[in-house]
Amino acid sequence: MYIAHRRTMPRIYTTRAAMPAISLSMGSMTKGQAACLLFIAAMILLFGIFYVININSLSQKGYQMIEANNGVGALTEQNQQLKIQLAQLQASDHLKQLSGELNMQEITKVQYAFFGQLPVAKR
Repeated sequence: MYIAHRRTMPRIYTTRAAMPAISLSMGSMTKGQAACLLFIAAMILLFGIFYVININSLSQKGYQMIEANNGVGALTEQNQQLKIQLAQLQASDHLKQLSGELNMQEITKVQYAFFGQLPVAKR
């Protein structure tokens, strides 16, 4: 003959009165220990806030450094372009062309006049 064993099922409470009471008291903790625990929790919270603020500040400074480095690169490139432009404008071919456009005359013979001991150029 086969006998099935009855399994125990967890008890399901249907009414509020049947539920066991849950105590939220500190148990055997004294007021000093509770104050110390509260102080430790407050310090952990404060250090956490301080940590988040510092990480935020650090990330902002990193972003500002990247932006500054990009600005330095752009200014360096602009400086190179200006140096090239300056060299082109100071080239003798460009100066000859510019003097022709401004109707300037080329000096072929320079005569120096002396007033006392100082030479003065004369055309």
